[in-house]
Amino acid sequence: MNKKILALLIVAVLIIGGYAAFYVFQSLYAIPEDVKVFKDELKSIENAPIPEKDIKELETLANQIENGPSLKIIPKSERTKMANDMRNDPFFTSINSTVDEIKQNVTNNLEIASRYDLLLKGDVANNIRGIYSQKLISLAEDMQKIIEKIPNNFENGDNTALANDLRELARLGREMNTLAAQNKGKLNDIIKSLEG
Repeated sequence: MNKKILALLIVAVLIIGGYAAFYVFQSLYAIPEDVKVFKDELKSIENAPIPEKDIKELETLANQIENGPSLKIIPKSERTKMANDMRNDPFFTSINSTVDEIKQNVTNNLEIASRYDLLLKGDVANNIRGIYSQKLISLAEDMQKIIEKIPNNFENGDNTALANDLRELARLGREMNTLAAQNKGKLNDIIKSLEG
């Protein structure tokens, strides 16, 4: 037999064997782990990520601030102190880590999607990419920017800007909830595909 043909056969056998080993490993170990992760994520978005009650409270507060007395009647030193308290509040300080966590989650799940491309499960890969997209990161970053502006606008005594911040935060919250609702179906499809 020709040495070139023999070498090609050996390479083909190694490639096929390597792929088969990869496929078996993924099927036995990685896919069951992925199913657990996706089920946990489905549970975490079963209810709206941002309760509608909280969104309505933001809108009510925005109307009260916009139609109420000027924040400038509060002495500047007091507004500064209150704004600093807001900035140091655990909610405000956790925003950056939450956004970083979302970015990391998207990156990790896009890598998982690539793995499913290799496993010839394009429907699963596409659903993963549909859920963990740049849109999710953009929404989280937009919310982060608004939340970071709120103490500044309060400190400046700017009722209109503060009310607009709160309304925009409510709008983004609804958008996040809509995205989560859309993702529930995709997560269910992924889980069914992987369990079936």
